[in-house]
Amino acid sequence: MSEIKLIVTDLDGTFLMGKNVVSEENKAAIAAARKKGIKVCGATSRCWGTCKRVAEQAGFKDLFVVNNGASILKAPTLERVFTSNLDPDLVEPVLRLAVKYVTNLKTQGFYSTISTWDLVNDWNREVCTDDGTIFDPMASEYGFLYDDFDAFVEKAVQSRTQIIAGNMEHELNNDFYYDLCGIGDFEFTSAGVKGIEITQRGINKGSAVRFLADYYGVKQENVMCIGDNRNDIPMVSWAGVGVCVENGADALKDVAGYITAPCHESGFAKAVERFAL
Repeated sequence: MSEIKLIVTDLDGTFLMGKNVVSEENKAAIAAARKKGIKVCGATSRCWGTCKRVAEQAGFKDLFVVNNGASILKAPTLERVFTSNLDPDLVEPVLRLAVKYVTNLKTQGFYSTISTWDLVNDWNREVCTDDGTIFDPMASEYGFLYDDFDAFVEKAVQSRTQIIAGNMEHELNNDFYYDLCGIGDFEFTSAGVKGIEITQRGINKGSAVRFLADYYGVKQENVMCIGDNRNDIPMVSWAGVGVCVENGADALKDVAGYITAPCHESGFAKAVERFAL
């Protein structure tokens, strides 16, 4: 097996034990890999405002991917090395279409989360309002919740929206995607049980990992990617070593070369120890 020089991991359901819980084993695995000269990068559909503290606590110090590949930044300095925003002229028609199909509808910029009080789910409502019980107090500065849908749309259009996300019943996927194609050409993927995510065409975790490999001068066979869900398929299937946690989706397990322990048993650390250390 080729020497691992770049590790890329999803956060929720893969690296994190809970909503914002980082295990000591995973922290130690990152530290050991970096000591060996291996680059370790996070790749998430979260915006930076909701994962900044997680990244700092875990010890991510290399490039970090947010919004499913729409932004890539240097974690210590916040300098962005890649950005892909949705066309602002298309944000409004996509949102007005999506609300007919999607619940928990929201948009994300590099830092921000934007939604309405009745649409956003409990997790993001806590992040946006910062009621003292959440992990990231920074998020309230970049979380926007509106009382009506039109105000939400107006704010999303004015912002640099990178990803539109929400939940949708599986049987509606084809109808929604057909109507979405009538507006423009987008990347459409799923995450979680019902989660859907919309980015600019060609922007996903696979494109992000290829960017990371080129940036660091690492060959495909020297890359290990770890994930748990369908939106991780592009990166896990591309990597020289593709890993799925045991609690992951069957669709990802089908393309992964190795199944590691579940996220709540520090499956990330176990995979790093087996293939990289």
